[in-house]
Amino acid sequence: MYIKGFALQGVVGLSDFRAGDLERLARLRGSIGERSAVRMALGLALSAFDPQDAVRFFEHHGVGVQALETKIGLSDEFVFENPGQVRGIVDALSTRVVSTTLLLELDPPQFAMLRELAFKDPVLTEAFGPSLLTMELKVGWVFTKDLSVGSCAINGLRLGQLDVPTSSEAFKALRPLLRGMAHRGLVARPARKVGAQLIEADRSADPAKRQAMAQIRAALLRAPFSLGTLQIVEEGEKSWLALGDALVPVDFFGPAAWETLALLCEVYLDPCEILITERPGLMLERAPQVERWLKGLLEAPGGPLEQVMLLTRGQGLPIRVSDQVAANQGGRSMTRFPRR
Repeated sequence: MYIKGFALQGVVGLSDFRAGDLERLARLRGSIGERSAVRMALGLALSAFDPQDAVRFFEHHGVGVQALETKIGLSDEFVFENPGQVRGIVDALSTRVVSTTLLLELDPPQFAMLRELAFKDPVLTEAFGPSLLTMELKVGWVFTKDLSVGSCAINGLRLGQLDVPTSSEAFKALRPLLRGMAHRGLVARPARKVGAQLIEADRSADPAKRQAMAQIRAALLRAPFSLGTLQIVEEGEKSWLALGDALVPVDFFGPAAWETLALLCEVYLDPCEILITERPGLMLERAPQVERWLKGLLEAPGGPLEQVMLLTRGQGLPIRVSDQVAANQGGRSMTRFPRR
């Protein structure tokens, strides 16, 4: 599964933006505020399929949160411990509503699940056609005036050429497919937070985490990173990260080193198919080499990634308000996605 296009409204820094014809390695170029807006809107949309995804998204951005309602993982209410931090996500001066439409290319396992679900609900057989492998989802988040409570819901769904009303029995039949979309997208966390994650994973007895740490250490030794062996240094009650046999602290190598560690955590320790990341220091130094490395992961059979969306200051599709793009009135789509 990967994102072929998206449209967003109501997020801080960008009132309206639409992108289409996205590739598996996609680049979006914009200012700090524009990149943050895209990251936040997509993060909110991808967290709508499971409450824990939403909790993780908010906590990664410094917002303490508690999920109050977890009926089916598709419509939930959240209470925020520090509502002021939510102002960095939602435009509190306007409607306090963030709406994101995702155009998704489904993968073979999802296609197989759809065939099984179609046997239970014949209406879904109408979706089978040339564009069946696409799903269009409209996800909405609404926040109270004081930003202390937020709730999310799927407000629209189109499967191929078939509109599926959210109040219909066909939509209920699709719940297993929607729940299966949980944990498949990751919006990168701030680089400064990965130190504790790496130390915890290094001490863990979990085989998956130990394998991930081995992969991270191997990647650090090779191009395009070539930073040396990752070491965990214990000094009394304190632990810190170092690189190389000389145990040079990671801080010595600057922000690009922390961004390298963050990127490797995103790839190996947070196993999600869709990665939305912004590592300006790292990409400024060695963007072509890192992009080739990411492309190799995308093309590798059984690799950890299906799509990487790079939010950059350099080359890429420009992020700007798309006031000239109107919603499609022809009935073919909930949203018109521009083509490059």
